[in-house]
Amino acid sequence: MESKILVIGGASVDTIINVPHFVCDKEVTLFAESKYEMIGGTGIGKALALKYLGQNVKLVTSFSNDKEGEKISDFLEAHKVDFDVIKSDVTETHTNLMSDSGRISIYTKHPNSYEIHEINPDDYDIIFLNINSFCKSYINTLSNTSAKIVVDIHDYDCLNEYHSDFISIADILFASGVNLTEEWIENFSAEKPLFVTYGEKGAKYFYEDAEMSIDAKSIKVSDTNGAGDSFCVGVILGMEESIADGLKCGTYLASKTCEVDTIYNFDITELKKL
Repeated sequence: MESKILVIGGASVDTIINVPHFVCDKEVTLFAESKYEMIGGTGIGKALALKYLGQNVKLVTSFSNDKEGEKISDFLEAHKVDFDVIKSDVTETHTNLMSDSGRISIYTKHPNSYEIHEINPDDYDIIFLNINSFCKSYINTLSNTSAKIVVDIHDYDCLNEYHSDFISIADILFASGVNLTEEWIENFSAEKPLFVTYGEKGAKYFYEDAEMSIDAKSIKVSDTNGAGDSFCVGVILGMEESIADGLKCGTYLASKTCEVDTIYNFDITELKKL
């Protein structure tokens, strides 16, 4: 039977500026190598991947009635994504500075208020819960559901209390390895499955005494925005066969997303294993 999937997560309008390198703590003039605008957000990234892979998915996301919100609405409708809108006072916008050494994300508009509405989590088999501010409002609702809850805590630093409730409610957790300690990984994975991404160094799976790793694919990177969302979706769909298949499918999707300057590679409509 086909799984019903819910994604609760953000939407944004992002300005992407590619620079030759980052400079910190000094005044400097840089010449941008390129600049463009894209629709972003971890909710949209996951929902698009699921939609294009033929899944039965609904997105609950947040934006306002401003011009940026209209762009997001038009984008979702154009890609035939089923979505509900949590109205916010402004639509979130980011400016992402990109270089070979990484990304600096600057939040240029951030909502302060939302019109939350109820959902019935038991209507779904899998729920991807992102860590946007409005998503916290749904944690109590999700606490007793039978649906599998997947949470991505991104570049969590092992200390930030904001993430605590998201971590507690997750059945499966995804995180960037940039700030995680070995002790934290060991403590969390003793109880629940954990997938950690390491960029060009690949990804690892931890659970109880088990550990599995996969190398990243060698590709020409165009834009890394959305790659984490693609990895998360690929793993969850692929691991229905096995953890190894999940890692292979997630790595495949992430690598294909990195090859384009959109939040998802729309040419990819089926999962493959590297």
